[in-house]
Amino acid sequence: MRFDVAILDGNHFAWRAAYVLDLRTKGGKNTSILFGVLNMVRSILENDAIDESICICWDGGHKKKDEAYPDYKKGRVRNEAAYSEMIQQIRELNKALPFFGVKQVQGSIEADDAIYFLCEDLSSKGKKVLVISGDRDMFQLVNQNVTVLYTPNKDKYITPENFEEVAEIPSNLFLFYRTIIGDTSDNITGLPGFGPVTAKRLLTNFGPWPDWFEDNWRINEKILSSKMSNAQRKVLSDSSSLEILVRNYSLMKMGFLDIGVKEEIVNSFYSQDPEFNEEVIKEYFLENQFNNFLNRFHWFTRPFHKLFLNSHNRSF
Repeated sequence: MRFDVAILDGNHFAWRAAYVLDLRTKGGKNTSILFGVLNMVRSILENDAIDESICICWDGGHKKKDEAYPDYKKGRVRNEAAYSEMIQQIRELNKALPFFGVKQVQGSIEADDAIYFLCEDLSSKGKKVLVISGDRDMFQLVNQNVTVLYTPNKDKYITPENFEEVAEIPSNLFLFYRTIIGDTSDNITGLPGFGPVTAKRLLTNFGPWPDWFEDNWRINEKILSSKMSNAQRKVLSDSSSLEILVRNYSLMKMGFLDIGVKEEIVNSFYSQDPEFNEEVIKEYFLENQFNNFLNRFHWFTRPFHKLFLNSHNRSF
């Protein structure tokens, strides 16, 4: 497939590499993420025609979401030693990737929100964008100009044409569906007692949940008289149900709470002019003992070099 820009969820790729690989130099330095992320980026350039640029977005924090919901992402258990190694490798990647012709964006927000801002700007200019991630929230991005390559689903390309087949709900209802069921990976609780089946049925029959409420924000009686348990009726009848849904919407709609930094994120992307530097790349491979890459140097670097040449023959 052919795209103008590819945007990667950097932290997803880093965690994936750390989980799958266990590579170390003879001196004991962990290079799993350094090797894995670079290899994945090359694979994308090899498999898809990227004409203008490739950009990796990294997490930079979620202060606004913490303020809106103090329990956001709480309860995650992590190995501090492994996390420290991951951060160290990401910082090393940050220094090396510009010499491969790769852009990077990291603001004070999460990577998915940065990706949203870039996609919104690029797609408004008619650019064809490929987003690569393992986060289902990225499905919000799909439109005629934005395709999502969803890695957990055997690298499935999500487009407007197959969206409902993959997500099992129409795209205009997807975010409302997510706000109802919540997201355990981010510790966002949904409506108590409402699972995927009930959520899909209600949304399909009655539309987005804002339409379920009257002007006084009381739940419409036709919703309560539909098929559901008494416990579910009690939940919907309580004013706290709307508070949960609104809270979840603000947390889960990409870019919603961090709109103030959109210009900073977009400008960061456009202001970069990464180079392709064979000497720096060779030194990087030598330092990390990537002998396989060195032995096939021109084969490995060819997609990066091709992208660099393309990007300097085009302009936004």
